[in-house]
Amino acid sequence: MQVEEPADFCENIDSEWFSEKHADELLNSLEEFEISPSSGLLKIQELAQDGSALAMYLLGDIFLYGKGGLEVNFEDAEYWLEKSFLHGSNEGGFLYAKLLEEVGRDEKSIEIYRVLADRGFFPAAYCLGLRLFHGDGVPIDKTAGSRYLKIAKNKGHVPAWHWHSYLARTGKLGIFMIPAGIVEALHLAFHMVFRNNTFEYSDVYRQ
Repeated sequence: MQVEEPADFCENIDSEWFSEKHADELLNSLEEFEISPSSGLLKIQELAQDGSALAMYLLGDIFLYGKGGLEVNFEDAEYWLEKSFLHGSNEGGFLYAKLLEEVGRDEKSIEIYRVLADRGFFPAAYCLGLRLFHGDGVPIDKTAGSRYLKIAKNKGHVPAWHWHSYLARTGKLGIFMIPAGIVEALHLAFHMVFRNNTFEYSDVYRQ
């Protein structure tokens, strides 16, 4: 089993760094991890054990992807990502939900996505919306799915914007939504051109 790593370092990571009381120590530990993974890992673990939700997330990320030449360890990854989520990290919770999704624990992953979406973390609202709309590991709920996609779209999440406009203009949200979907697509195209941005159809995480 392999979990695909997001290309970007997450939308709200800056705010989590700003609110992290151990930010300087954690940054130093990450720099040490780049040079000496074993000693850097120990320092990150100490910060995690001291209650740093961001350190917990980073530990989960390290174990999940085998960073620093370490062996992939899904059990440790799940342990630290769950703790990170329970300590309030949206990034940790999002990666935790992705891990649960990949190992087929759909009910639990949907539960985590819902909590994150309710916290206002719109990448989770996007993933939840797609899964509910298409019935990916859960019963199909197109009403709830489109609602979550719209929440993410209204926050400026580009992949959600794309999908919501696609579903609308192709009549999948009802024939009366087709004109609105066309307008949405035009607004999205304008946004992408003048922001000099790009979008990959395979981008199921965040823009």
